[in-house]
Amino acid sequence: TEHGIRVVAADVSMKPARDWTLSAQTAAKWVQNRDAIQTATTTSQLLGARALWAFTHRLDLGVNSRVLGSGGAQLRYGVGGEFGVMLAHGVRGGVGYNVFGFRDDDLGIEHTDRGPYLHLGMKFDETTLGLEKPR
Repeated sequence: TEHGIRVVAADVSMKPARDWTLSAQTAAKWVQNRDAIQTATTTSQLLGARALWAFTHRLDLGVNSRVLGSGGAQLRYGVGGEFGVMLAHGVRGGVGYNVFGFRDDDLGIEHTDRGPYLHLGMKFDETTLGLEKPR
């Protein structure tokens, strides 16, 4: 039996205002299982969005939503909220809760299961590397 997975993904993030960060993600997955008798191929597509509001220079609140479709099967949805703290320049910790969610290990997306979660994120840019002074 052969098993092959192909995944392509893209993320984009923007700051439309000083205290708001909006991000979106999309991904597609192709899975092929082949044995001596037959070949089965399935596909999945993901769309997601997230909004963060920084109500102080260190604290923020966020909301996220995602939808996952799998080869004609019923759509699966995820929605949750998050509270975040800037621990250091470019390092953010968060605690959140997904009211409902789903799981797909192959797509590499985090925190989609229903229930509580912890998050640690790091951002590297020109200011982190010392190439430009922070504004």
